[in-house]
Amino acid sequence: MAVTIANESQADPDIEALATELLGRIEQARSDSRDDPFGSPVLRVTLWLTRLMDRGELTVDGAGELVRRLGRQALRERAGRVARYVGLDKDEAVVFAALADEAAREAASFDAFRQAVERARFAAVFTAHPTFGMARRLCHALADLASGGSAGEAVVGEADLSFRPDGRITLQDEFEQARYAVRHARDALDRLNAAFFAAARERWPERWTELAPKPVTLASWVGCDTDGRTDIGWWDTLRYRLESKSGQFARILEKLPGAAATEPVRRLVSAALAAVERQLALAPPIGTQPSLQALQAFALALVHEREAALPEASRLIAALDGALAAAEDDAARLAFAQIRAGCLAHGVSIALPHFRLNASQLHNALRSVIPLEEEPGQPAQRRAFLAAANTELGKVEPVAVDFGALAAERASAARMMMTIAQIVKHVDGTKPVRFLIAETETGYTLLCALWLASRFGVADRIEISPLFETSDALEQGPRIIDEALRSPHFRDYLKRHGRL
Repeated sequence: MAVTIANESQADPDIEALATELLGRIEQARSDSRDDPFGSPVLRVTLWLTRLMDRGELTVDGAGELVRRLGRQALRERAGRVARYVGLDKDEAVVFAALADEAAREAASFDAFRQAVERARFAAVFTAHPTFGMARRLCHALADLASGGSAGEAVVGEADLSFRPDGRITLQDEFEQARYAVRHARDALDRLNAAFFAAARERWPERWTELAPKPVTLASWVGCDTDGRTDIGWWDTLRYRLESKSGQFARILEKLPGAAATEPVRRLVSAALAAVERQLALAPPIGTQPSLQALQAFALALVHEREAALPEASRLIAALDGALAAAEDDAARLAFAQIRAGCLAHGVSIALPHFRLNASQLHNALRSVIPLEEEPGQPAQRRAFLAAANTELGKVEPVAVDFGALAAERASAARMMMTIAQIVKHVDGTKPVRFLIAETETGYTLLCALWLASRFGVADRIEISPLFETSDALEQGPRIIDEALRSPHFRDYLKRHGRL
């Protein structure tokens, strides 16, 4: 705070009064607009500012200082709101302990407590989209301020502070920001899980290591969201899933205790991380159009290193179970139990993948199978499309998926489903993959997704999830789900997954 005061004391003494007047005029303009439907508060305040500049009462440098003063104030207020909303103004350890103690008190037995804390109540999906309007270093400063740190204040107090966003933002930038946030979220989940383990150890000292809390799961759709995007190749998606896998293994190695029981787990994870790094070394660079030879080399690395890179978490879980049994003290047991819980919740990835595409992309992929001329969303055509899709679901036969077929596929929806098939086969098949569909307006869309999943052999490995992103879509949601549920094939699919 001292840095900010020093900087602002050198500013034009009229800036503070001007900022106060500006805020008052904005409030007044907003109030007046309630009685004037044709008035614009933005234009009204802009006109006042430009007239000040025309009269020479406000210079360009003064306007810049005005923006910085108001921006600093807004950042600090926003940091305060974030801290209050998230609860950063409270003692985290006390809050987590109270939450865990309450869950333990309400449980009649260890099994009841286990059932309560091993059920995922929330999921956080990291996209990085909302951060694009703010420079990355300012995002970090805001987070630091909200967390009660001091480094953020030094950034906010800079004399030449700029609120312009970063220049060219790439897919890699988006991935790095999402990965940074996910890593912090995983650490926070470990601290919450530690409170659950402590509560269980106090009440059930013989069984607490059996616990695998999963109150919140983490996911990201960076590199997996192709709705409205053409800059993401299937090789990019596979690369980012490998990056997520590398992050999980590196994190495990960091969290392993120094106990002797650690060695089997350390050897297994170290070998898996080395295999993933070899796969990544042959992954085509982001943002490029690789040659067939480059894609072939990448595909061969995924196939040949598959077992060494741990394509799912069962061997890792077994090794952690052995380490838990061999651990000699509670500190080591807690470390192993936390790692095990993270692997049971997220597999061999640091965050789960969420794929997303548009409903129209699914419809286009099935035009050769269901050659109806009209649009499936038209009321007069709904029954015909639903009946045709249900008939085709009764006849669909799975086909083998390989990287050659994936490279040749042109339909975006089919290509995405084939990419998912290769991910669960060669990268991480521990958990089902969430398949999000934007602009879902008919149950036919869900049946199209199920047909493609069945065609490429992953119907039991994906969770088809329509997105109802507007109030109108939410109102139509029950009808859309009802249309899909009329298909016995969709009902059977839901029964196998056990949830809607």
